[in-house]
Amino acid sequence: MHQQALAIETTAPLPPIAQAAADLVQLGIVPLRVQHKGKAPTANAWQQTTMPSMDDIPRQFAGQCNLGALLGAPSAELADVDLDCTEAGQLAPKLLPASWCYGRDDEAGVFQLRHILLRCPGIGKTAFDAPARLHPSKQGRRIIEILATGQQAVVPPSIHKTGQQLRWKQAPSDGPLAEISADQLQQQVARVAGAALLVRHWAEFEGSRHDLTAALAGACWHASWPRAEIEQVLVAMLQVADDPERRDRARAVQDTLDRAESGQPVTGWPRAAELLGHDLAACLQTWWQVGMQGTADLGLTFGGQTAEQVQVPQSPGTAAADDCAGLTFGGRSAEQATGTSSPSTAWATGLDWPELLEFETGTDPAAAAAQAYPLDALGPILQPAVQALTERQQVPVALAAQSCWAAAAAVVQERYNVICDGRTIPLSLWLVLVALPGERKTSTDEQAFRLIYIRMKEAMVRYQTALEAWKSAKLGKDAPDPGPRPRKPAWLLTSCTTEGLVKTLDMHWPALTLTNSDAAAWLGGYSMREGRDTATAAVLSGLWSGSFHAEAKASLDEATALYGRRLSLSMMLQPEVAAALFDSRTLAGQGFLSRCLPAFPPSTIGSRPYRRRTEDDRLHRFEQALDALLARTPEINLVTGELQPQALPLDDVAFESWISVHNRYESALLGEYRDIREVANKAPEQVLRLAGVQAALEGAGQVQQGHIDRAARLMDWHLGEWQRISAKLVEHRREVALPKQLHDWMLQRLTVAGQTVFSLRETYKDGPRMVRGQSQLARELMAELLRRGYVRVHGKGYELRPDDA
Repeated sequence: MHQQALAIETTAPLPPIAQAAADLVQLGIVPLRVQHKGKAPTANAWQQTTMPSMDDIPRQFAGQCNLGALLGAPSAELADVDLDCTEAGQLAPKLLPASWCYGRDDEAGVFQLRHILLRCPGIGKTAFDAPARLHPSKQGRRIIEILATGQQAVVPPSIHKTGQQLRWKQAPSDGPLAEISADQLQQQVARVAGAALLVRHWAEFEGSRHDLTAALAGACWHASWPRAEIEQVLVAMLQVADDPERRDRARAVQDTLDRAESGQPVTGWPRAAELLGHDLAACLQTWWQVGMQGTADLGLTFGGQTAEQVQVPQSPGTAAADDCAGLTFGGRSAEQATGTSSPSTAWATGLDWPELLEFETGTDPAAAAAQAYPLDALGPILQPAVQALTERQQVPVALAAQSCWAAAAAVVQERYNVICDGRTIPLSLWLVLVALPGERKTSTDEQAFRLIYIRMKEAMVRYQTALEAWKSAKLGKDAPDPGPRPRKPAWLLTSCTTEGLVKTLDMHWPALTLTNSDAAAWLGGYSMREGRDTATAAVLSGLWSGSFHAEAKASLDEATALYGRRLSLSMMLQPEVAAALFDSRTLAGQGFLSRCLPAFPPSTIGSRPYRRRTEDDRLHRFEQALDALLARTPEINLVTGELQPQALPLDDVAFESWISVHNRYESALLGEYRDIREVANKAPEQVLRLAGVQAALEGAGQVQQGHIDRAARLMDWHLGEWQRISAKLVEHRREVALPKQLHDWMLQRLTVAGQTVFSLRETYKDGPRMVRGQSQLARELMAELLRRGYVRVHGKGYELRPDDA
C-alpha cells in the first residue's frame, strides 16, 4: 500500500515553476529558486549551487517563487544576452543567431523580447551603455549586456515585478540552443549595441541621414567588415528606426559598397564621426571597431563623455596604458575591461597608424568675418524703418532689422498664408540674435512694437467688455447659449514657459509672438531640459509649420489639441547660451534650428554718444502699414480657435523665380552649405516666408518676383550667419579646442627640440598652461588625441603621428 501511494505521488503533475526547473535540469542547466516577482536568488552563495537531483525539485521549488538559470560553466557555458532597451530587443533577432529567447508584454500588451540564451564558452560579463552626457539618468542608459559565469537569468514562467509573466518566443522544445564563440558573441552584441544607439538618435539626423548611412557603410568597409554583414547591420538599423526613406538609404549602402569593391574612393569614418558628434562617435568607433586598425580595451573618458571602451592603439599592460588605468566607463575600470575582453590586436611601432580623425576647422575662416546686413533687400516699408531705428537706437543694423521683422510677422502671421504650388506656407518667423547684454534689444523692440502694444491694449478693453457680457449671459436661466467664451487678445509675450505658451495658444489667442531680450531662462527651463527637450522641440517646430496637432500636457494636465496656430519668436541670446543652443544635436535633429534665422552682428556698445529723440516719418510709415493690417480682424473659428488666414499666392513670374532659388539652395547643400546643411535645408521655405511678410506689409495682393529676389538675398545673409556661427562653434568646442592646444604644444616641442614621444607626467608638469598640474585633464586630452589618431602609445609615452613629425 505504501509503495502504491508513493508511486502515485511521484507521478503527479508538478506545479509550473517546478516543472520548468525540472526541464532545465534535463537540459543540463542548474535551476535557482528566485524571489516571487523578483530576480534575487533566495539562497546564500547561490553562485556555488550544483545540479539538483530530480527528486529534490518538488521540495526546492514548492510555493510561490520565480525560476532562475545559473549561467556559465555550471550550466554547460550558458550565456544570456540581456536586451535592456526596446531598440536592442527589436534588432537582436535580426543580428544574433536564432536560439532560445523569451520576454514579456509591456504595459500596452505588446510582446517585448528581453533575453536570448546561447552556449558561449569563455565569455565574460560585458555591458554596453549609452553616453552619460546624452543620457544623464542611469535609468534607460544600458542598451545590452552579456551575462555569464557568476550571474543568473530569471526565466519563464516567472512573474516580472510588473505582474507580467515571462514567456518563450523560441522555447527549448522549438529548436536547439545556438553555440557561438566568445569573440563572435562580443562582436555581434557590440554591433547590436551600436545599431540600437543609432536607432535611438536617428530622428536627430534629419537632413543628413543619407550621408551618414553612406559614411557608416564606408567606415565598416574600411574596417574590413564582410559586405553581407555591413548590409545586414545597416538595413536592420534602418528598419527598426522606421526611416521613411529606408529603401533609398539601403541603396546608398549598396552603392557605397559597389564603389568600394571597384576600387573607387568612398567616404568613411571621418565623415561619419563629424555627423555623429563626439558622444555617439566615441561609442560607435569602439563598439564597431571602425576608424582604427588595432585596439585595446581601456576605459577612458574625455570631457565627461563616456564610451563603453575607448580605443587605444597599444596592448594592455604597457606603462602608457597604465597611465590611463584609473579612468572608467560604464562602472568598469580599465583593468576590468581588459581582463574580461577578448584579446585584441596590439599595435607595435612600425605598424600602420589608424585613420586620422582630423580636428574640424569649420568653414572657410573668412566666414567668421562680420557681414554687412543687406538693407536694400528690405523693400520700401521695412528698409526706411530699419534705418530709422538703427540711427535712433544706435544699435547694429541686424538688431533693428530683427525688431522690425518680428513686429511685421506678429501682425501678418494671423492674417495671411503664402500659397505656393498648392502648399500652404505660414508666415511666422523665428529670429535669433546673438549679442551681449546692453545692446538695447528691449528698447528697440519697444519702438518697433509701439503701435501693436497700443492696439493690443485697446483690444483688451473690448475683450473685458465682451467677457462680462458673456458671463452675464451664462448666468441667465432662460437666456440663449451665448456661445464660446471670448478669447483674450494676448498677442505678445515677453516671457513664458513652453507649457504656458501652448496653453495660451489653446485657451486664448491662436497667434503669439514671443519677444525676449534674454532667452536663457526659457531655454534653461524645465521643458527644455535634457529628457524633455526632444518633445518640446517637436511641439515648437510643429507650431512653426502651422498645421501641427500637438498632444501636450498643460499645467492642468488637460490634453491640448492645436490646429491652425501661429508662433513667431524674436529672441536674444548671449554667446555662451547661443553656443549651447546652436550646438544641440537634439534641436538640430528635430529641425528646430533650421527654422531659426540667426544674426550675430558686431557690438556697438561703447560707441553710442547721446542723441536727442526726434520724430521720424520713416517709422511712422512702417506703423501705418501695420495699422492697415491690424484694422482687418483675423478670421478665427471661435469653437476650435483655428486661424483661417487669407491666401497670398505667388504670381507666375515669382513662382518661376522661386523655383530657381529652390534649386540653387538644393545644389548648395552638397557644396557651399555642406557644413550647415542641417540648418540650410529649409532655406527655400524661409524665402517664401520672408517674401510673404514683405508682400503683405506692402499691401500687394500677390507675392511678386521682387519680393522673392529680395527674400533670397536676405536668406543668403542668414545662411552666412549660420556659417560664421558654425565656424566659431567648431573652433571653441571643448572636444576640439583643448585637445588641439595640447597637440599644438607637442608640435612646438617637436620643432624646438625634435621631441616625438611624450609622457603623461611631463604633459601635466610642463605642458600648456591650461593642463599644468591637472593630471586628470591631461589624461582626458591625451585620450582624445589617441581616439583621433594624432598620437599612439609608445613604450612609456605617447608617440606623435609621423605625418606631423
